[in-house]
Amino acid sequence: MGLPQITATGNLTSDPELRFTSSGKAVANWTIACNKKRKNENTNEWEDVATCFLRCSIWEQKAEAVAEQLQRGAEVTVVGSLKQNDYTDKDGNKRTSYDVDAFSVALVVKAPKAARQSSQPSGNDPWSGGQQADPWAKGPAGDEPPPF
Repeated sequence: MGLPQITATGNLTSDPELRFTSSGKAVANWTIACNKKRKNENTNEWEDVATCFLRCSIWEQKAEAVAEQLQRGAEVTVVGSLKQNDYTDKDGNKRTSYDVDAFSVALVVKAPKAARQSSQPSGNDPWSGGQQADPWAKGPAGDEPPPF
């Protein structure tokens, strides 16, 4: 049986570190902070409740791409195998870390804050039960095929 697979989304706590093995294989290492959020009923704001730190690594061409394209603070989704490592810290305390041998890393792209704020639910929002005009109801103009 293999290691459990995990998909986790979090923010890089520092820039990825790129190293090379003695045989020349690239490996990138970084840590992500995955935050659990809860809406505060008093302030109506989202707050971080708990944080889980995952150490991640990826190899070869993907390692070089991660090191080149990602930086501290970037939000990413990582898919890989989860490993638990037990160790003793410098003060003699037993600790546990969770590591991900990643095989996929994707940058999470968000709309600009102004666009997110202006897209608040309205009467035309199909998810809020309102009616929204169907731009394809009459079909495409002339003999043009739809743009997909």
